Amino acid sequence: MSLNVTSSNLATSATLTSALIWRARKEGFGSIFVTPAVLAVLFGVITVTASLASGPGSSASAGQSVLGVPITSTGQMAGLMLLPMIFLVGLGMGGGLCAQALLGSEITSGSFELWLSRLGPRAIATGLFKAAVAGLLAIWVMLVVIGGAFFGILATLPSGPLPVNLPYVLFCLLLPLLLGLAGVAASIGITLMNPKLASANARGIAHGTGAIVTLIAVLPQLIAVLVVVILGRTGTSLIVIGGIGVAIAVIAAAVAIVLGAFRLSRDQIVSSL
Repeated sequence: MSLNVTSSNLATSATLTSALIWRARKEGFGSIFVTPAVLAVLFGVITVTASLASGPGSSASAGQSVLGVPITSTGQMAGLMLLPMIFLVGLGMGGGLCAQALLGSEITSGSFELWLSRLGPRAIATGLFKAAVAGLLAIWVMLVVIGGAFFGILATLPSGPLPVNLPYVLFCLLLPLLLGLAGVAASIGITLMNPKLASANARGIAHGTGAIVTLIAVLPQLIAVLVVVILGRTGTSLIVIGGIGVAIAVIAAAVAIVLGAFRLSRDQIVSSL
């Protein structure tokens, strides 16, 4: 399979998506999973260590809760606070790396100009987004396995198993995914406005070296991490914390939609290459 699209075939966003996924598999796309996996394991180890350091005898205040879950010990507090970080940090970095890898490879290799001659800007943005979503979902599955393993480890600690409830589980699993999707969409939309942001050949502060693309994708997750750290242990309702996270995702998605629907044009993209 080749990224070249012959005149006999009608190029669509699905064509671009399937071509990118095929090429990613051939070029060792699996390496993108390494960083999220390492970060997830690192935060898992931090979670276990913090729970052990709290000790089984450190009782929590009566009626105290963390992220909507009532607790009986400070060990449980540490576990409940840190467990979501496995998904927030892992998916944030994973989504950023997916977006940067896809955009950077197409722009630096010159394939982007080929697709631009066959597809409209919105179709290109859609194709890139769907390819990034495929990678993000695969990373999410990997993080669910890693997070589940550390949840099992926490259950064996002296502080006892985490007394999680369904809202907490949905918060850990779905909110980071929603933020990851919104962050990837925003990074693709912003980068298509100035493709040099993702070019591996660009150098210097003015043009960037691709890190900006990753940062844009990670930013929603980083803000959510701050929200969890600041509000998680204060007894703030999980609905409020989750609502803030959803609002962050909506803002990032709105940026992508506005850019994709009203600002992207072939001439604007070509002039920025």
